Amino acid sequence: KRSSTSLRSTNFGKVAAATGFAFFLGEAMNIAIAELVGKHELRLPLLLAAVLSIASLLVICFTWPSHVKVAEPAPWRDAVPWVSVKRTILTSTNLMLFGIMFFIEGFGMDTLHSAFMVFARKLYHFDTEQCAVFLMLVGVTTPFVMAVILPVLLSCGGELFALRFSSVMLLGVFAVLFLIGLTPYGFLLFLAAPFIPLSHISGSVLLGFATRELPKDEWGRLTGATMAVETCGRLLAPLTAMYVMRRTMDGPCPSAMFLVTAVLMLPGVAIAWWVQPKEVFEKDDENSQMEFSEDEVMTTTSAVLLTSTPASSIS
Repeated sequence: KRSSTSLRSTNFGKVAAATGFAFFLGEAMNIAIAELVGKHELRLPLLLAAVLSIASLLVICFTWPSHVKVAEPAPWRDAVPWVSVKRTILTSTNLMLFGIMFFIEGFGMDTLHSAFMVFARKLYHFDTEQCAVFLMLVGVTTPFVMAVILPVLLSCGGELFALRFSSVMLLGVFAVLFLIGLTPYGFLLFLAAPFIPLSHISGSVLLGFATRELPKDEWGRLTGATMAVETCGRLLAPLTAMYVMRRTMDGPCPSAMFLVTAVLMLPGVAIAWWVQPKEVFEKDDENSQMEFSEDEVMTTTSAVLLTSTPASSIS
């Protein structure tokens, strides 16, 4: 069974679900280690993370799908991030808009997954266990969102509806966190955790849209380009968060970081309503197939799961 164009967003969501489950598994492993060997043995989680990383490498080496022979292999210089961006994202208006949204999503996701912990520790004095429980709530709901809610949104409202819904949810999460930060009730942050995965939907839908704009032999460059753009957003997020937090944390508006981030999310919401992705035609849906079968997608998902678990286990 191979993935048609109309199902591509759903299958990208399955890989994202594996990442979310890895966050849950990593935090559960971290808590179990703390209970078994004590909090002072900090090297054991790092050792297990290294073992899982090696396992991921073995999965890639021995079970990764075989490469597709092409007449003219791409030169190594195409692996340079800005070359990939130039060859893909900068080739059309839609792809440039998708690139902006990938950057915004990366910025928002890193704010939630990294700067948020600094905020919770400083304002509400969260300890390691509380931070782990928060990430576990995010991780355990992500597979459900990607495997159940995403297909429902796609079948009921279509891909554009799912993209707009996710963009609004990302904006809404930051707005809610800003309001919670104005109160002395830190436990309310746990109530916001299950809604965070709803804002992850946009990444899968965006990648599905972007693949329609380019031929199949450019999808590898496209993936690298989107990751490069998203990484730029992730690099900028902690710098912006720390700059804002240093100036507002001890004042009357300690959660101003989330308000600033919500404002920065507005262009993404506007683009979600303005962009008009390429339509899926029946002929394209029959002839434009993914290069990987269902079994190969499961192999990719396994590698993603093993790779993501170490990162979450040492957070």
